[in-house]
Amino acid sequence: MTAFAAFLACCERHDEGPRAATHPAASAESRETLQQVLGLDATRPPGVDPPPPPGDFRQDVETFTSLDECVERRRSIDPLLGDALEAIGYDTFLVDACRVLEAAKSRDRRRCAAIAASPLRSRCEASVAQITGDADACPWDIPERPERGRDPTCVAVASGDPRLCGSAEDPLARAVCTSIAAGDDKVCAALPSSLDRARCSRDASRWRSAARANTAPAEAFAATGRLHLDPPKTLGISPLDQDVTVDVARGVVLNAGATGARFVIGAFDDAGSGFLGSSPHAPAKLSLEIRVAPGGAVVERAQVSAPSRPSVSTPPAHSTLRVAVEKAGKSRADPVWISVDGDIGDGSAPWHLHASLRTFVRDVVGPRDFDRSRGSSGAPELGQDGQLR
Repeated sequence: MTAFAAFLACCERHDEGPRAATHPAASAESRETLQQVLGLDATRPPGVDPPPPPGDFRQDVETFTSLDECVERRRSIDPLLGDALEAIGYDTFLVDACRVLEAAKSRDRRRCAAIAASPLRSRCEASVAQITGDADACPWDIPERPERGRDPTCVAVASGDPRLCGSAEDPLARAVCTSIAAGDDKVCAALPSSLDRARCSRDASRWRSAARANTAPAEAFAATGRLHLDPPKTLGISPLDQDVTVDVARGVVLNAGATGARFVIGAFDDAGSGFLGSSPHAPAKLSLEIRVAPGGAVVERAQVSAPSRPSVSTPPAHSTLRVAVEKAGKSRADPVWISVDGDIGDGSAPWHLHASLRTFVRDVVGPRDFDRSRGSSGAPELGQDGQLR
C-alpha cells in the first residue's frame, strides 16, 4: 500500500460516522496508521510528552540518604525545563520530589505534609502506603469527600489484591493498577492507545520491585446488576429490563458506624426528581443508598429513571422498597449481594422495580477516618522551624 493509499484508508475509516465512533480501538488504530504514514512516532502523538524513564522506585528509596543529597544529585535539570518550572513558580520542585523518597524511606507519610503541590502530596502518601502495604494510609480518592473512599489504585496495590483494581474509574488507571498489583504488565498490551500502553508499562516497571506481592485469590469478582421496571399502567408502555452492571462494577464504599454501615450504588443526580424526561435512548438507571444494621437492611434513598421519563427520587416520593441481603461483607474484597423490590413514585401511579445486584467492598471508612479528613492529608502541619507538629 502506498503512503497516499494508506492516508485515504485512514480518512475513510474516520468518515464512517457514528458507527466508527463506537469502536475506540479502531479509531486509535487509524490514528496510529496515519502517524506512521506521516513519519511520526506512534508512541508519542503530537503535542503530548513521552513517558519518563521508569527507573526503579525501590532502588531510589534504598539509596536515599538526605534531602540535600537527593536534590544535589538531581539538580542538573535541562535549562528549558528549568525555565518552565521557574515560570510556574514551583521553586521547591526538586525538594518536594525528594520528599517522596524521604517519606517512603522513613515509612512516615507525615513527611508528605510539607509538599506544596497537592497532587504530588497525594502521590507521596500513596507511595508510602503502597511500599508499606498499609491500605488504610492511602489518600482519599476525593480529598473533600472521604465517604467516597480512598484512592482505588493505592488500596489495591497496598493490599496486594489486583481484583480491587476494578474500582479505578478509567481503563488506563485500571490497567496501571492491575499491572502493578499483579506484578505483570501484560494487561497494558490491551490498551488501544500506544501512548497509554507506554505509560502503563513504565509505571509497572518502576514499581515492579517495590509493590506488595499479589496475595489475592485467582478468581475475579463477579459484579453483576439487573434492573426490571414495571411502569404505571396509565403510561401504556412496556416493562423495562436493564443491565446495570456498570453501576456495581466499581464496588461500594462502606461507611461504618456504631449502628451499622451505609453504602451507595450508582450515581445520584443531585437535582432529584424533575419534570423533564431523559432521552428516549438513555438507559434506565437506579441509584440506592442502603443502610445495613443488625436488625436488617433498609433503603435510605433511591432514584430511578427510565427513557423519556423524569427521574423519581425518594424522598420526597413515596416508596415501599425492601432490601433482601444474601451477603454483606465488612472488609475490603468481601462480597455484597442484595436484591431490592417494591414500588416508588406517586401513590396512585407508582413504578414497581426489582433489582438483583452483586458487587464487592472496595473500601471501608470509619469515624476515625473522618477525623483524619479534616486536613488535606490528615498529617500534622509543618512549623516554621521545619518540624512536624
